[in-house]
Amino acid sequence: MNESPKKLANLSPEAKRALLAQLLQERAKGNESRAWLPISHNQKALWFLYRLAPQSAAYNLLYAARIRSDLDLGSLQRAIHTLTQRYPILTSTYSMHDGQPMQRLQNNLTLSLEERDAPNWSQHDLTQQLYKESNCPIDLEQGLIMRIQLYKCSAEDYILGFIAHHIAVDFWALDILVDELYIFYVAEKAGLSSPLPKPGPENAEYVQWQKTMLAASEGEQHWAYWQQELSGELPVLNLPTDRPRPPAQTYKGASHSFALSDDIAKSLRLLASSEKVTLFTLMLAAYQTLLFRYTNQEDLIIGTTALGRSRADFERVIGYLANPVMVRAGVTGNPTFKELLGQTRSTVIGALEHQDFPFPLLVERLQPRRDPSYSPLYQTLFIWDRPRTRNNQDLVPLGLEELSQQIAQEDITLEPFVYGQQGAPFDLTLTIFESDGALTADFRYNTDLFEPATIARMEQHFQVLLASIVTNPQQHLQNLPLLTNQEQHQLLVEWNDTQNEFPDRACLHQLIEAQVERTPDNIALSFEGQTRTYRELNSEANQLAYILQAEGVGPDTLIGICMERSLEMVVALLAILKAGGAYVPIDPTYPQERLNYMIEDSRIPILLTQSHLWGSTDAINRVPTIHAINCGGGGGIKVICIDQGWNANLTGNDQNPASVVQPDNLIYMIYTSGSTGKPKGVMNIHRAV
Repeated sequence: MNESPKKLANLSPEAKRALLAQLLQERAKGNESRAWLPISHNQKALWFLYRLAPQSAAYNLLYAARIRSDLDLGSLQRAIHTLTQRYPILTSTYSMHDGQPMQRLQNNLTLSLEERDAPNWSQHDLTQQLYKESNCPIDLEQGLIMRIQLYKCSAEDYILGFIAHHIAVDFWALDILVDELYIFYVAEKAGLSSPLPKPGPENAEYVQWQKTMLAASEGEQHWAYWQQELSGELPVLNLPTDRPRPPAQTYKGASHSFALSDDIAKSLRLLASSEKVTLFTLMLAAYQTLLFRYTNQEDLIIGTTALGRSRADFERVIGYLANPVMVRAGVTGNPTFKELLGQTRSTVIGALEHQDFPFPLLVERLQPRRDPSYSPLYQTLFIWDRPRTRNNQDLVPLGLEELSQQIAQEDITLEPFVYGQQGAPFDLTLTIFESDGALTADFRYNTDLFEPATIARMEQHFQVLLASIVTNPQQHLQNLPLLTNQEQHQLLVEWNDTQNEFPDRACLHQLIEAQVERTPDNIALSFEGQTRTYRELNSEANQLAYILQAEGVGPDTLIGICMERSLEMVVALLAILKAGGAYVPIDPTYPQERLNYMIEDSRIPILLTQSHLWGSTDAINRVPTIHAINCGGGGGIKVICIDQGWNANLTGNDQNPASVVQPDNLIYMIYTSGSTGKPKGVMNIHRAV
């Protein structure tokens, strides 16, 4: 309202009160609008993921440092308060406003130091406790989005832990916060005023710049690049998993950490230098190779995190500016590692040049096939990190020489203790840490897909692969070894050691009798709903074997068997062997002329069959009836019909019959097809079988 003093003086008391109420209402609206701030595309994506799984810790960041010094807890608490006042985003909340997810400033919230006593805790205990704390969900709508914890191990040994949600800070911003908290602490301890200049732009300024950029030609150029790079059918990473993929992502995660030897790290740096690539690019190409060998997919997409701070004035913004970019690898034709490395170098350069196009908007425009069981566009992430030790020398480049000198004698140092992201937003994430020349790594994996032993084995394969790459980068990808020495020995020696001592003086039916002794009540036969245990099979075969021996069957006696598939057919085969004879299989579906020929040529004295095949009216008796028949050649053949329940009325001996048959005696005679003339009987012995 721009009313002149004269006009205001002429207003009635009622009008003045109404005008004052209007002014207060407008001021409240102004304050309200300033309390709500827009958020970026990436922040919106995390907001919606939070709404889908509010109990998930997949996007919690964890940083912890060891402090080997006596701490002034009052100075540390005041330093945290200064940090909170400096960056309102640390106490903001997130919720819907005017139909959009937005950031809301909360002046009534403040960060505090959570103190924990941890006397005599081992490093493992401390690490597990930090992981446990970082796996607790963060309520974005109520806050706080960051927690600072201090574990006191002794009077001069502390662990300082930061747990924050990714929607408010990325790893770069977290690094800045740790730096500034350290500076504020040493300033408080030295009794100095705030030593840092005005903070950089607020997150809202970055959000506005992003909106303007996307609406301009620069945004169109970025979109055109990614549209071309991600054209065609997009591959889904098909790693061999220990369990089927759940129908929806669960974000349950665990990590497997390991170190690369100093020799390998040195060799990798030398190779990167000779090939004129960064160590980041070299390790990314090695990871592409590992995934190619595990999946045999010739089209791979790996996500990697760009800083999202392509402009210098955004370098010190506290917020979630990091943006995933995709590195697509085509390995058709089994290229050499050096060829893949050159391709990866070009792809990485292009991706970083176009890193400002927000990933969620890319997904929205590309409209890939969505499946709630895996993340869109890429399912594995590669991260390069450089955690560093902080000490008083860090103050010198900031123009704080005086402060540095004052605290030098106290030797306050922050040593990285635990660093990373909890949960598993992707199937697999490989993080490489470079610190003081050493290389360490971490596989973060989805525990619904992989067992710890599987990831441990993958680490060993990656170590072998790296050693082979630095030895000869000219090797084709398929020729690069993966297996450890132990695995090679297992594959080539242990698994090929198939020699087995075999009882060469035993006949086949004797081996079956030994199995009967081992597992008498196990199912041996199953057919059309009927079963026989080993004991039952052996008993029935013994009963029939005694009948055959009574008819004169002994070693090398040929016994014909003409039966349809049935339990009784197996009983008959085993009985022939137990009696000491050899069987001659005769297919009842053969033409009559062939059947007659086989019976005449083999000169079998006995034929085992089924009554409905033989057609004898006398065979209806359940007890086997022996019939003398004339097969046209003047010789008589005895026929025994073995029908279902054939031994129901038998009460004879069912013990294993004695037999003088030896491994060199006949076990069967089988007739050939006769395609070159008449069928011929081919014989075999027990030892050969």
